[in-house]
Amino acid sequence: MSPDLYRRHPENRNGHRGRPCRAHPVLSPARSTLSVRWAATSAIVLSLGCSLNAQLRRDDRLREGLDQHRFRQSLAQVWPAAMRLVTDHHFQLVGRDRVAVGEPEQSVWKRLTGGGFQTRRHGDHGLVLETRENAPRVRYRIEGVDTGNGTCRVTFTAVRRTSEAPSEEKSRDLDMEVELVRRLDPGEAARIIQVADAVKY
Repeated sequence: MSPDLYRRHPENRNGHRGRPCRAHPVLSPARSTLSVRWAATSAIVLSLGCSLNAQLRRDDRLREGLDQHRFRQSLAQVWPAAMRLVTDHHFQLVGRDRVAVGEPEQSVWKRLTGGGFQTRRHGDHGLVLETRENAPRVRYRIEGVDTGNGTCRVTFTAVRRTSEAPSEEKSRDLDMEVELVRRLDPGEAARIIQVADAVKY
């Protein structure tokens, strides 16, 4: 055994009877960088997955709160506020609904070609309307129903026209519903949001 070897690895003389010490493997800079990137990517994906899951749970809680909520007013009293809400978001009402919120009447041509429809009866105790479509090809459908004892419920559905089948995509707009509650009952809106936000991320 070469004395140089022992000088380079003095521990071999006592611990390994002259056998050279095996060095620990060292990652090359390229492999080390790849490992760091993989770990960072995994952490980001995990974080995004957790955030998405929490957002879905929050939406579920928000939906539950809105489903349980009842306006302490009749539908006839709440309906004008629902119409004003969509006009404030730059969606055009149709027919007599425009006059009800102070908008100018439409021409006959626009009434025939603009799409949407003015407020009409919906079932025994409900109302429904649809706005005209805006530039991104989205319109709103508002449905309301009297729930007895001077209370009511109102929902908003965004309807988006597509160029593929199905020709329309519908999604309930919880943000619009919360905003209507906030306008008519700020305290109740704050409570609904607080319960939804209590979901742990």
